[in-house]
Amino acid sequence: MKRPPAAQAAGHPDVVAPPTFPIVVAFQAMTDFMADPDVGIELRNVVHSEQRFEIDRPGKDSWRLARAGAATTVITSTEKVAVIKYNAQEIEPSVADTVARYFGDVDLVLTEGFKASSLPKIEVHRRDLGAPLLCRGEHRDPALLGVASDVPLALDVPVFPLDDVGELCNFLIERLLR
Repeated sequence: MKRPPAAQAAGHPDVVAPPTFPIVVAFQAMTDFMADPDVGIELRNVVHSEQRFEIDRPGKDSWRLARAGAATTVITSTEKVAVIKYNAQEIEPSVADTVARYFGDVDLVLTEGFKASSLPKIEVHRRDLGAPLLCRGEHRDPALLGVASDVPLALDVPVFPLDDVGELCNFLIERLLR
């Protein structure tokens, strides 16, 4: 929600984290729909990793310089730009801080992970996985906007069929971007 009136209408005192929309678990059909240029949304993505990860390659000069103390490395080419910024205190920045820092120029940011975030969420539920709902199970997450599921569920939030991602995406666009 990058518009204060929309944030206030949704019950927030101001813009939550301009602009953002976390997804508990992303799924391919939704990504395909939202990334379609005809939908007309400036879309970006943030992925949470619970493990350490290496984007740079061992042995490269940038990798060696990082080990020697270079806290930030930018890798550029004609096709991409990647920023590698080491957290000196090894404290992970919040999703709101990450979005504010890198994505202030877009309409919508889909995020994966960030289950503990207080930002709005859609949970994806698949019966075959046999897992209980994360946001309406033992823990009731007030930030849950809806659930995408392959089975009908009786919940206090809208439930969207996994095979009709357009309905879910239209809900998100209306709820968060209008």
